[in-house]
Amino acid sequence: MNSQRYALSEGGWRNESEALQIGGAAAKGKWQHMVYTQTDNIAQIHINGELKAEGKVYYTPSEIGATTYNWLGRSPFGSDVYLRNTLLYDFKMMNRTLKLSEIEELAGEVPKLQYAHDNPAAGTSNPFSNSTMAWAENKKIMINKTQALETCQVYNVLGVLLFSVDLTDETTEIKAQPGIYIVRTSAGFTQKLIVK
Repeated sequence: MNSQRYALSEGGWRNESEALQIGGAAAKGKWQHMVYTQTDNIAQIHINGELKAEGKVYYTPSEIGATTYNWLGRSPFGSDVYLRNTLLYDFKMMNRTLKLSEIEELAGEVPKLQYAHDNPAAGTSNPFSNSTMAWAENKKIMINKTQALETCQVYNVLGVLLFSVDLTDETTEIKAQPGIYIVRTSAGFTQKLIVK
């Protein structure tokens, strides 16, 4: 993320046929929303809903064909540094160009994620708006129940159910690896949590 760029190559960085870059390093210590769009040969990079770079790119990723180096936060070159101490959330590839209003709407999640990162006990929603509360502690998800019989489902950011737990105690503790989770209870409570 040192130069926040998009590039296409069929044979390594020396053979890049297309490149578009912002030129500055990504802001550290806070969430950023990044979108690359391409309509015909016009490419754009948006950061937090704002257009930051635009240029001509004559190939689409699908025209490159099958690739073997398909990682996020990792270079195919052994001497390059991995993207460390970083959380990635909601990575999407679409088969159409997003409208500016859609990009702005997606970027609207950044303040919620930043708030949850800075205030892990609160999650991404206001904990006082619902009588059920969920929060993150050191590698744990903590949930207070509101009904005598209540269950909780924990999903990853792709919406895949990881596990279901009966909330038997007033406060239930669920061990979890660092990451972003979606917590849903049978009482209708839903909240995103960042576990550190």
